[in-house]
Amino acid sequence: MKDKSTKCLAIHIIMWVAIVALAYLPFSSGSNIDQDDYPRKPIEIVVPFKAGGGSDVLVRMFQKVINKNEILPVPLVVVNRPGASATDGSRFVKDAEPDGYTMLNLHDAIIISKHFGKVDYGPEAFEPIAATLWSGTVIVVRDDSPYNNLEDLIQDAKKRPKEIIYGCALGTPTHVSGLLLEKEAGVKFNLIQSGGGAARLEQLMGKHIQATSYAVSEYLSFKSQGLKALAFLGDERHDALPDLPTAKEFGVNASFNVMQYWWFPKGTDKTKVKVITDAFKKALEYEELISFIEKNKMTHSFLTDEAFDERIKTVESKISNLESEKAHDLPPFHLIVIATLSVFLTYIIWDNLKKKSPVKSEPLNYKPAVVTLGIFTTYIFLMSRGIVDFRVLTFAFMVTLGIYLSPKKVLNKTVLVECALFISLGTYYVFTKIVHVDLP
Repeated sequence: MKDKSTKCLAIHIIMWVAIVALAYLPFSSGSNIDQDDYPRKPIEIVVPFKAGGGSDVLVRMFQKVINKNEILPVPLVVVNRPGASATDGSRFVKDAEPDGYTMLNLHDAIIISKHFGKVDYGPEAFEPIAATLWSGTVIVVRDDSPYNNLEDLIQDAKKRPKEIIYGCALGTPTHVSGLLLEKEAGVKFNLIQSGGGAARLEQLMGKHIQATSYAVSEYLSFKSQGLKALAFLGDERHDALPDLPTAKEFGVNASFNVMQYWWFPKGTDKTKVKVITDAFKKALEYEELISFIEKNKMTHSFLTDEAFDERIKTVESKISNLESEKAHDLPPFHLIVIATLSVFLTYIIWDNLKKKSPVKSEPLNYKPAVVTLGIFTTYIFLMSRGIVDFRVLTFAFMVTLGIYLSPKKVLNKTVLVECALFISLGTYYVFTKIVHVDLP
């Protein structure tokens, strides 16, 4: 008996050591760093796009210049976290510890995603560092397109509303450019999800879409593959494209440029923000970065404090006046789960009712199945909405289900709580730290 008690106690101790470790690990990064000696370890820059894209190349150039010239005493490390129109990466940084060692590079999509309902947060959920550069936007078609200028495109769109297919990445600046043209020209395109720059080029060449938009640098790099620009969305003609008229010259008051912003999680110490702000400002003085900016036809700008806030307000005002049809996206996961479980439950009930037993039996008790279904669907719904932390929600789900399904005579509440804590914290750690899946 004594051996059994000792064994149980040992198991409980091991379980609680594991629980404490799991609870501590996700938050341990940077907690032992002296606040007055910043920075003392590598700083991660999260790029919410695939490697090789425009934003990724820009960030890596800043990284190269800062690291090469030792502008900071520690290296910058680029981490790509693509997905969900850049919202996977932005959510990761938003939820990161505000210790100055995780930052985000994201352009105006950070504003656009909130306006179009892809996320429930925007710039207000972050600590701004600086806005560094902006790129102009051009409207593009294939070389063999019947449209030779923006006026041709607009006139045809007026004759054939919602028939001209305009490719974009929903919830990003390319989406805004299409909506802006629609609003200011009084037309309707068939706006479809076409992905990033390379994907849109492929779809243009394959005649799956008829028009799209590109940053000036992207257009110039893709032009030789058979592209033709119809107009520049700016107040004045771009220096790199002096022969390309602005949309305003065709009577369409559409102007939109894409700014690059750098962010920390909300609550990051202001002195740390200043260290990074000064580092990026210093990097822009180096010839290597200046040449990169000129080569990619970007415009040098460095906004902080009030100027930064004013830029955000301007973009928010412009985007808030745009109306977007609901994006065609993946169906809601929680509704699929609920529908699937409902179908199975209906089948089980129907299958049992149609069976005729020769022996008189007790009435079937459907209550456990119905209650379990209700608990599970509530868990899935709350998790999909992101309104409750995954660890808290999973712990509550397991405890509730365990108490309901376990016979009261054999239920050990201590063991149940230990298992629920271990599984909720353990799965959170595996998802976020090993397989890098963002959770609510």
